[in-house]
Amino acid sequence: EATGDRNAFVTEISRTDDGVNVKVSTTNIGKKIAAKLIEEFGGSYSDSETLVTEDEDGEEVYRVTYAVRLPPYSPGEIIDLHGDDGGPVLVRSVRGNLKGTRLTTGEDYEAGFEEGDAPDARRLGHVEDAEETTLVTVEDERAVQVLDPETYRSKTVARPDYMDPDAESVPVLKSRAGLHVVPEQDDGEG
Repeated sequence: EATGDRNAFVTEISRTDDGVNVKVSTTNIGKKIAAKLIEEFGGSYSDSETLVTEDEDGEEVYRVTYAVRLPPYSPGEIIDLHGDDGGPVLVRSVRGNLKGTRLTTGEDYEAGFEEGDAPDARRLGHVEDAEETTLVTVEDERAVQVLDPETYRSKTVARPDYMDPDAESVPVLKSRAGLHVVPEQDDGEG
């Protein structure tokens, strides 16, 4: 639609065990959709040609398939890396390799080349699942006390460097990995 190509349209959309199958009218639009998905969400794509038929002039007609592989994690997810005791990571980007922020310290995390955008990890939740809770006291550079949003008991947790020590309340996520202060989310207003 953006290119003004009148022959570019979606002919069929169906679900398969492998994901969503979208049939489009031209090879060009298929390639552009695959590239745009990768630009937006990370991952990679591959293409393959299949001989379908010959037209009336004897020219071979091919169908081109673009397979898009999206990364297993997306920005905003909070993951716990297997075999890594540095604490949970808030995923910021999955373009190329996974990049994020450690919830315990606020330090940057970047997956190694071999792991790419899919390090071995388990999902703990999403930053949008965080709940506001009262900041009781700042103990030192590395620890604060907050109210547990479920039990309302005071609990000492790691103090990441992105946390405002003068705040009255902070967003926290309670998961299998414990209670962690997450970064304030920019709601896009203002």
